[in-house]
Amino acid sequence: MDDETESENEVNKQHDDDTKIIYTEFFEEIKKLRKSVKFMSDKFNDLQEEIKELRSLIKSEKGQNEKNNKRVQELEESGNSLSAVAQNILKVIGVNATNDSFVYTRMKGNGRANVSNKPIIMKTKTAQFKEDILKKRKEYGRNLKLPNATCNNTIYINEDLTPLHNSFIKGKGLQ
Repeated sequence: MDDETESENEVNKQHDDDTKIIYTEFFEEIKKLRKSVKFMSDKFNDLQEEIKELRSLIKSEKGQNEKNNKRVQELEESGNSLSAVAQNILKVIGVNATNDSFVYTRMKGNGRANVSNKPIIMKTKTAQFKEDILKKRKEYGRNLKLPNATCNNTIYINEDLTPLHNSFIKGKGLQ
């Protein structure tokens, strides 16, 4: 009987040793997986922060680009390019501009040909040039007139604001 008990104990011991090895290997794999998940989680959090920063940077760049847009309303004279009209207007208020001063000049609106008096949007290359235009506009006030114009010769120089920015300036806020 002792031999049977001994052999049974030996079988159980062998079984216990195999189970321990399996459990040890299993727990080692779990540790590796946890490390891997933690690494990926940390990396994911870092990437989320980077995305937030990039979105913020994009938003500020868009805001800066909008600040460089100027809206100038003036009757476009036939035969002149928009850039030439913009330069002519700026010459009246004492700002020297060249074709290189603007990123682009375009008419505001949907291209309706029957409306001749549409605002001209000028996107300046630098914010400083835009500020120079606005300072000169303040010096002249509302008395800006375009010489040698055939009809409406009043010039309006305003910032080209989004509707949201416009509502804040007018004191309406978010609605």
